Amino acid sequence: MTDLALDNRSDALYARTGKFEKGSLTLYRYLPYNGEEMSKGDFLGEFEQLILTGLMLLGENAYGATIHERMEQLVDGKRFVSLGAVYTTLDRLERKGYVKSWVGGATAERGGRSKRFFKITATGEAALKNSLHVAGNLLREFGYAGGQL
Repeated sequence: MTDLALDNRSDALYARTGKFEKGSLTLYRYLPYNGEEMSKGDFLGEFEQLILTGLMLLGENAYGATIHERMEQLVDGKRFVSLGAVYTTLDRLERKGYVKSWVGGATAERGGRSKRFFKITATGEAALKNSLHVAGNLLREFGYAGGQL
């Protein structure tokens, strides 16, 4: 909160309900399904969900090109997936602590260049699980439990 000063009664209401109103301003505290507070950066976007899912499915063979290929399979032609966006998002997920990367050995098949491999971390798995839980709730609400929209 910027320069909005809350009195003790307002603080208590905000802490108890997660909502505080002052004039036309309404403040909310966002809670994920398990009731623990998460910071804004803890929520995953659709592209981040796709990348983390791809990493889990690929296991030990997860590097830029294979992640990109797996994501294209997952989106099934419903959206464009650029290789540059994959790398940018992988870098962001690594800064958040959701992904770890390392450089493998150089291979003749790649002209002596090495591959940068990626692995989802336990924190990344937890964030993906929370995100997919919410998505599952949305699908159930609309009656799409079978996966067909």
